[in-house]
Amino acid sequence: MLSIRQQNILKFIIIEYTNTVLPVSSDYIAQHANLNVSPATIRKELVELELYGYITRPHTSSGSVPLDKGYRFYVESTQNLSSNHSIDLAEKDFVLNQLSQTSQDLETFVAYSVQTLADLVNNMAIVTIPKYNIPKIQYLQLIPLKGVFVVLVLVLQHNDVRQKLVRLNQVVDPVKLQEISNSLNNNLSGLTLKEINSKDIMIDNLSNNILIDVLDILKEEELSNTFDHKIDGMLNLINQPEFTENNKFRSIFQEIENGSLVKSVLEGISESTEVVKVIIGQEISNNDVLPLSIVIANYGIPNHVTGLVCAIGPTRMQYKKTIDGVQFMASAMSESMYSSFQI
Repeated sequence: MLSIRQQNILKFIIIEYTNTVLPVSSDYIAQHANLNVSPATIRKELVELELYGYITRPHTSSGSVPLDKGYRFYVESTQNLSSNHSIDLAEKDFVLNQLSQTSQDLETFVAYSVQTLADLVNNMAIVTIPKYNIPKIQYLQLIPLKGVFVVLVLVLQHNDVRQKLVRLNQVVDPVKLQEISNSLNNNLSGLTLKEINSKDIMIDNLSNNILIDVLDILKEEELSNTFDHKIDGMLNLINQPEFTENNKFRSIFQEIENGSLVKSVLEGISESTEVVKVIIGQEISNNDVLPLSIVIANYGIPNHVTGLVCAIGPTRMQYKKTIDGVQFMASAMSESMYSSFQI
């Protein structure tokens, strides 16, 4: 258990290091932290903070640098860390207006959201495409190819499109394919997998073969844990002082490029019910090298259609500003979806 003085020293170190990216000396703490104690007393407290794993000092005479445990203490102990006060009212109104205008087009909606979040937090942002918990068919279309092959285009809620190459057991002319499409649409439009399975559908063998493929797509959708997503602000992250060294630059760029960073971010946290979750350094799955933190939240309409919005930055990120940005965007996106999505 840290003493009040140790807590104040640790918070001071974190705030200073966040702003300067420079180790914080005991003399500087004594002069600027308003603790009214000598540098010698400060040094004694720093020894204990280092022993407990909250900070590191590369050399006994060098300044202090926060560790993951120190940042975790700061996030959990700082009251009112999230208040949205870092975003002014005019900017909030502008973002809400833009979201309301783009919410009918998911690609544009998510693209605008991820760009806005990256700008708000001055770091990298990821926003997943909102996904329905239980997919429902809007309509389907069969597109003829050569010979016995057709493309099954299945449009789910909010124009979410899935495609599958289907091999028929005979060549079917375009007019007949349209008839099959019309028949299946009449029977399936607006239904979920469960509703289709419980319905007695009277169709011919050819249409039934197409129906089997439709059901397969719906099953895959319900079981899928993958999220389509958009990224913005990669340069914001790469340009942070922590990553100016060539080896760290290459490492983080490779993880972004090959998708392993995004996978680590999204892995195992899609079921989180917390409004905002902060994951620091080694708490990130499969992150053994990069000094990163993630602030993530769910958005959307609970139990119907949801997605994830998150910001990624160095462990010394400005947590209050980042939490504000993520919380605001999650709330704003949810508000827009409530008014535009039909459940």
